[in-house]
Amino acid sequence: MKEQIIAEVEYIIRDKNGKIKKKHKEKSDSLLANFLRIVRTCLTGATESLIDRNGNSLTLYNTDLPNIRVDAIEGDDNYGVLAGRGTTEVYPGDYNLSSPIAHGDGDNFLHYYATAYGDITIDNATKTSKFEIYRDFKNNGTVDITINEIGLAVKIGSYYVLVFRHVFESPPTLKSYEYITLTVRIKIIS
Repeated sequence: MKEQIIAEVEYIIRDKNGKIKKKHKEKSDSLLANFLRIVRTCLTGATESLIDRNGNSLTLYNTDLPNIRVDAIEGDDNYGVLAGRGTTEVYPGDYNLSSPIAHGDGDNFLHYYATAYGDITIDNATKTSKFEIYRDFKNNGTVDITINEIGLAVKIGSYYVLVFRHVFESPPTLKSYEYITLTVRIKIIS
């Protein structure tokens, strides 16, 4: 088997009592150019030009690396795992979701809980290492919300940079007062 870097997305929908209603996982080829530019800076110390979520250009220096964060707090919809309604095809140069869903507790909003992440796990039997970043959302409105796209953005100083975007093949619909956990999983297969 050839060495691969694979991204997967997963969602788990729970009712208002926490009971799992649906679980789905699909492969993604949606790591963006911004991701690769950050990795290049990590590995070489090279200066890179990134595009933030507002379309602004910023320069990434190796001294910025300790300040890159993904662990957004509850209510912050600028970075961490993000949800959207967009269905446009993913391109490597994407810098924002096509149609982000904002944080809120009414119709057509999602309540964004804190973004969290797990440890790197290694499975020598399958020659796989993986790392996941996830976030819970809740629909506190009275109308259903279909989540067509998922993103992952990092915070670098005062900038927010999208590094991953995926359009679901099987998009989840969240009914009133249901929860969803959206997970981005990055795997390396040796």
